[in-house]
Amino acid sequence: MTQDNKVIKLETFSTHFFTNGADKHFIIAEDYKIFIESIEQILANINTELLKGQAKYELCIVANKEGGFWSTVGVLGTLISIPAALDSELIHGFYTGLTGHDYDLRSVGENVGSFLRDATVGIFSKNATELSKIIPQELNLDKAIYAKNGFYRMCATNQDIRGVSFSDSNEPEIQKKDFVNYIVSDTDKNLPAEQFIDIVTIVKSVNVKSDAKWSVKIGESAKPKSVEMLDDEFKKEFLSGRYAIKQTEQDDTMTVLLEKKKKYVNGHEQDAGLSIVKVYKFNDTQILPIPSDIVHKTRRPKIDLFNFQDETAIDSSAQSEITH
Repeated sequence: MTQDNKVIKLETFSTHFFTNGADKHFIIAEDYKIFIESIEQILANINTELLKGQAKYELCIVANKEGGFWSTVGVLGTLISIPAALDSELIHGFYTGLTGHDYDLRSVGENVGSFLRDATVGIFSKNATELSKIIPQELNLDKAIYAKNGFYRMCATNQDIRGVSFSDSNEPEIQKKDFVNYIVSDTDKNLPAEQFIDIVTIVKSVNVKSDAKWSVKIGESAKPKSVEMLDDEFKKEFLSGRYAIKQTEQDDTMTVLLEKKKKYVNGHEQDAGLSIVKVYKFNDTQILPIPSDIVHKTRRPKIDLFNFQDETAIDSSAQSEITH
């Protein structure tokens, strides 16, 4: 590969799937796809967290060798610029613990493929206990670890694979019985909740004293959502009959303060529940003044699993713009 008249070296590593049977030189395509996708996700996460997105690279498939099922992949890559963070003790220490050797900035600038390859092999090769000691809290490599987990779960359930190695070794470096030790426990962290005012349409109310969830449509969303009703004063008045549901085909609506909870699981953001914190208006009945200034929490555009920051925002329109 050449770029800007510069020859880029293909940095390869071998992965040997030790199969049952001397004549079994293949694995199922879907399983091999999981292997390739795990490499792609690990490379992308390393590029984001360690190289600040400055690497341009391609994953290549190289001709196989015989003997079980050999898979040789390679990384072609260049750096747009060298990120300052790459010269930190944090990343130097992490990389050394992961690969067994250090790097210098000049060599990474000249050949980032080698850096990416060695870090990827290091993540595949370390068991869960070792990784927990090596990865500092400041680095969010959850997506890479989740991808690695998928690879080892595939290997564990594939009856034809009895071991793997990430070198040209003729013996398995990791036996099938040990695959489970390379699967890292799921990461699960709550994110700061987001609060906003919106108008909801009641699909199903709770008409008895209960903590059961209400079913509502939020804004113009056509899909009903289950929400907790946390406004105890409103619940008491509603159950007493003060706020009656319409006996017509017209929709019943409420203007409410909603709280959306989120959590971070294996590098991916997920919904963790929706609640009605306060009811300001029921149909045409005003219960409480709708605040003119709504304070709510928002997350930073880039989520860092180990470094959350609450930011306070004022919504002067009293109607947050959100994506439902």
